[in-house]
Amino acid sequence: MADVFISYSRSDREYAEALAGILQKRGLAVWWDVELLPADRFPQRIVEEIESAHAVVVLWSKASVDSTWVTDEAAIGLKSKKLIQASIDGALPPPGFGIATTQIADLSSWSPDTPAGFSQKLLEAIERLVPSHKGVDALKERLAQLEGETATLAGALGRVQRLKLPLLALAATSLALLGVVGILLARPSPPAMATPPGAVLAFEAERCPGGWSAYAPAFGRFVRGIDPGVEADRRRKPGSLEDDALQDHVHEIAGAKTAGHQPQVGAPHGYDAGALGNTINETKFVRSAKVGDETRPKNVALLYCLKD
Repeated sequence: MADVFISYSRSDREYAEALAGILQKRGLAVWWDVELLPADRFPQRIVEEIESAHAVVVLWSKASVDSTWVTDEAAIGLKSKKLIQASIDGALPPPGFGIATTQIADLSSWSPDTPAGFSQKLLEAIERLVPSHKGVDALKERLAQLEGETATLAGALGRVQRLKLPLLALAATSLALLGVVGILLARPSPPAMATPPGAVLAFEAERCPGGWSAYAPAFGRFVRGIDPGVEADRRRKPGSLEDDALQDHVHEIAGAKTAGHQPQVGAPHGYDAGALGNTINETKFVRSAKVGDETRPKNVALLYCLKD
């Protein structure tokens, strides 16, 4: 929905365009027929825009007073009590538009190339009909605030140390496992990037870069990407902890080499110690030990660092 609808004759297009620019600079949303799309039903779309606008500004001229389109648009605005009339060449509105009771803004000394001649009273009349518009002073005040905020932001970014490490990937917005806002993975030789204090990065490095300190809560943690379609991951909840994998373990196998016997079908083995001639030629134990190594899938060891 636009704040202001502009009605004009085609021959006065440059005036309508200049007026639209002036109003837009003052923070007002403007609609004029250049907004029409090829698929639009022109009469219906125009009526909808007039009815939804807060103000209807008609630019009267020698050409527009003879335009059926302009007079119809002005009539709808008048009926809705939101019509504001201006004359760009001294021409008066057709009968029925309150010439005797309504003031017509005189823009005959104004042209699109000389903004200084524009009517301030016309602007004030338009702004009175737009309830959400707070006027030029409020807009200037907000622009001043934005300029100050921009300067403050520029100064803050200028004080942020630029990383010499590239962004590899952005993990979850909130990682309950580590209790941090976010995690970034980085490798050496990157484009510069600004990182706010308190952020945590995971580096493929043995020590944290300047301006960073080691993030102890992440030491020894194994961060896993869950695949919801895999049975092993289906029961896992994001941020949940899993017990450490088995580290110290031993595998033992015991076997016997025998002779002089016939294996029995269905028996667990073919050796019968009570049978004559059955002897054990050799007894062998195989022992395999793993101490200290973790039984885990292949993973990448990263150093987590906290931005100072």
